[in-house]
Amino acid sequence: MKKFRSEKGITVLKLLLIIIAIIAVVVFLVTKTGKKEEKEEIANQITKYVDANGQEAFIPKGFKILQEELIDNGLVVVDEKGNEFVWVPVLNADEMIQWNANGNGNHAGILHLTQENKNSYQGTELREPVTVTIGNKGQQQMKDADTKNLQKMGFNKNATDKDFENQMQQDFNAMAESVKKYKGFYVGRYETSGWDSIVNSQKGQEGLGGKDWYIMYAKQRELYAKESDSVRSGMIWGCQYDQILAWLEKKGYNILDSTKWGNHKNSEGEASIGAGKLSKTGSNDAWKACNIYDLAGNIFEYTMEGAGVGARVCRGGCYSERGDRHMSVSCRWSYNPEEYGISYGSRLQLYIQ
Repeated sequence: MKKFRSEKGITVLKLLLIIIAIIAVVVFLVTKTGKKEEKEEIANQITKYVDANGQEAFIPKGFKILQEELIDNGLVVVDEKGNEFVWVPVLNADEMIQWNANGNGNHAGILHLTQENKNSYQGTELREPVTVTIGNKGQQQMKDADTKNLQKMGFNKNATDKDFENQMQQDFNAMAESVKKYKGFYVGRYETSGWDSIVNSQKGQEGLGGKDWYIMYAKQRELYAKESDSVRSGMIWGCQYDQILAWLEKKGYNILDSTKWGNHKNSEGEASIGAGKLSKTGSNDAWKACNIYDLAGNIFEYTMEGAGVGARVCRGGCYSERGDRHMSVSCRWSYNPEEYGISYGSRLQLYIQ
């Protein structure tokens, strides 16, 4: 009997040790595999994504999908630094691009104006890409040709506004061809912040304004500017803004009166919570449309549009203004590009190269 108990004891002990060893190995392998799969979520090349409805988007190298989502509801991707962007589908690029606009192979934006826009811009030509020279009140100012403004954008002291014009045109051409090829582009999920360092598109950020148009242009352009990057970044173009609004309107959002889904001083319903003041990015889910936050209200968003001969165009409305009529999300207001303040910000766009 003693021998039998001893053998049985040894057998049980061995069995327990084997079980513990197996559990340890399984935990190790699962943990290791999980970490590997997490790292591999970041795309190592441009990847096509097809949603449940068969609609397509393209995930750039260095990004991953934040969560599975129908593209038409706002597919969100995030880069390795935590910047979030939403895919904007453009099924017909001819609606936003005027191809070979001036006969020399260069393209231009097609800007869609609401009746309110037309009333506000009687006799004023809106266009992009374009350089501006004379101030809003007719004063003779250098604007884009001013050496100090060119240097803010990274040009050397010998550069001219022609150098800037060529750079803008090349960027626009590349964006246009990308939209035509991939049938879409990415827009910052949040208003751009972080002007004093590397700009970002992230939730809960302050410092949304306080810089002039030239600094905003340069900082957004340099976020993704390396040859190794699969995307190029920049300040949003007016024709892209119009495509976003056309998309949202089809989804049922009122672009002529955004009081129910934006941060305005007369916001309504859930959108009124915290409204009427400058807020951090992504503060209220009621200020979100197709996963894009704060497009309506919060701060004016500078675009690449030029107005007349001396101004740049802001879009989207502001926290201190009404969200109906001329200050809805579809509004356009012209400002001196050298002007800045806490109410003036911008929004990133990305196109796949």
